[in-house]
Amino acid sequence: MVKLLSILLTIMTFFGGWFGFADKIDANPAKISFSSPELASEADISVSSSEYLKWTLTDSSSLTYWTTGKNNGEYIEINFGSPAEINTLVLRELTDNVRLFTVYAETKNGYTEIYRQDRIMTYRLCSFDAVTTEKIKIEFTDISAPVKIGGIEVYNESRSNPDFRVSEYLVFNEYTGDFMAKPGFSDYFNVVTDIIVISTVSLNKNGDIVISIGEDKFSEYLDTLKDAVKGRDVTLWCTVLFQLESDDPNEDPNDYRCDFLNNNFDKIMSSIKEFCEKYGFDGIDYDWEHPTKSYQFDAYNKLILETAEFAKVSIACTIWQFGFSDEAIEAVDHFNVMSYDLFDDRGDHSDIYECGRLAIEKMIGFGVPKEKIFLGIPEYGRPENGDPFWPAFSDYPDLGKFGNYVSDVTYEADGSEKTAGIYFNSHAEARDKTALSLQFGCGGIMLFNMNSDLPFENENSIHKAVFYAIENN
Repeated sequence: MVKLLSILLTIMTFFGGWFGFADKIDANPAKISFSSPELASEADISVSSSEYLKWTLTDSSSLTYWTTGKNNGEYIEINFGSPAEINTLVLRELTDNVRLFTVYAETKNGYTEIYRQDRIMTYRLCSFDAVTTEKIKIEFTDISAPVKIGGIEVYNESRSNPDFRVSEYLVFNEYTGDFMAKPGFSDYFNVVTDIIVISTVSLNKNGDIVISIGEDKFSEYLDTLKDAVKGRDVTLWCTVLFQLESDDPNEDPNDYRCDFLNNNFDKIMSSIKEFCEKYGFDGIDYDWEHPTKSYQFDAYNKLILETAEFAKVSIACTIWQFGFSDEAIEAVDHFNVMSYDLFDDRGDHSDIYECGRLAIEKMIGFGVPKEKIFLGIPEYGRPENGDPFWPAFSDYPDLGKFGNYVSDVTYEADGSEKTAGIYFNSHAEARDKTALSLQFGCGGIMLFNMNSDLPFENENSIHKAVFYAIENN
């Protein structure tokens, strides 16, 4: 009977949004593979409204959904019938109307909060510490309009990947010495496997390496960093920035950089190789923001292939512009996906779906093997209006595990004082994105940047979130 009803509802979608139909058939993407049994489909489900459509929550259809009413506090309750251990919840929303949702597990003292976040979007994998419970409740604590939920899955997932890596950028500037001198700095490397020095190394117009903080300070910082990672299996990288600008303001900067690279190729390669050997780097990370034309990528591909002859190569890349050749992709150790500073209609610069699952899917679509995809997670916030302001996550320790928004922050931008709300990736969101990357079979994740996080020992830090996601899986 249920199958027949599902078929009838599918046919009727041609006539509009009747009886809880999705208004776009791609709102419920194909499942990621899980190794543990899915528990919600065998459970007893009760809902606060639209009782007659609760079966759509576990029917695996991309065309059907259950909808809340208009009020805050609507809920879905899942009764497993006996105590079940769970650590993963998957939710699919066909709207983007959730402003806050909370997950509770039943205990002997009633329902206890185990998870909370601000949005679900098309696909959200929620990762939390394993809990044994007979019931969970998903409460739509704050909504802007009725919410359409297209599916729910519950797991106790135990997949592990001993080769999963965590790459992270460490900014070398005038403050880095004080940052690395803080107690517990070396503890970050309990989870970080690849550390990338950034912001100080670039090329001048003669093709020579330039170190903006000076060679003495650079060497001092590097020695401190090497002492911190001593005894650990950590790969040491350095970013070479392609930021040269033409003296002609009308010339395309990427054309200028392309010509510079082609005209000075041998000198550039010699400079980078000498630099790499002098300072003992295992690999070079390239950051050219951003080639857009095929001949520009031709020059970039050549750079990658030549560098791979003497060092590992990683690439800081976007999800909106990708022109690397198959040969270059094969030569690259991994791609650090800059899935941040990409504002959506809420002003969130690194949301859970477009900068999470969709970003990974785009990279796979570009032909990048999953083991070379490192999804980027920001350790800083951005104003919802897109202003050039990057406050550190560590500046707002009161965000706790679940907070990701600070309202009415006053800051300086573009020469004037501004006030706006700031979006962050919370501890919970960083954990979710890491768990998602593990579930996809990606090779790792990337963090930007170490200077902006709370100490590793802080239970609310981004590093701890990543650590728990890896340990929990």
